Amino acid sequence: NNSLMKRIFSTRIIAIIGGMCYSIYLLHLAIISLVGRAMIKYDVEINSPLLVFLVGAILALIVLVISSIYFLLVEKPFMKPMGMREREREREGEGG
Repeated sequence: NNSLMKRIFSTRIIAIIGGMCYSIYLLHLAIISLVGRAMIKYDVEINSPLLVFLVGAILALIVLVISSIYFLLVEKPFMKPMGMREREREREGEGG
């Protein structure tokens, strides 16, 4: 149902994850690759559907945590609301 989808996608956690989507996009492959290489190095075997699910859930959590840190420390400090950008441009035009 449309209203169910609207309620799901308007929840706070989905909105937060949506705001971090670029950070997630940038980092997910590197994180998954790094974990995969570590699993190969230490000969970790995933031989049941439950383990596949658990590893996937843990990887998703790791990606979200690292992406959150990256978003807060790198991406967010460089963001400015659109109104602030326009006011800065107007001030620059007045001074020149």
